[in-house]
Amino acid sequence: MSNPAFWLLHGQEYPYDSEEYFNGEKSLPQVSWQRAAALAVLSNLGDRRGIKHELDNVDMDVREEIVDTLSKIIGLAHGMRSANK
Repeated sequence: MSNPAFWLLHGQEYPYDSEEYFNGEKSLPQVSWQRAAALAVLSNLGDRRGIKHELDNVDMDVREEIVDTLSKIIGLAHGMRSANK
């Protein structure tokens, strides 16, 4: 599925760096747009054959680091884009 809005929501409902899923049982937590983008990318990658199984095997502390690093990269990239206008 290539619908970016789907992946944004899916990434927040099933965050890669948390064993807690939200499944409509409670409201989604407020996250920064950078974190939402990182979770969406990882959610999309997790739906791809070959990559999914590798992502599933990553320890939780490393998952948290991956999400944090991707969030920072996305924020920096946006800042670079804004500075180049």
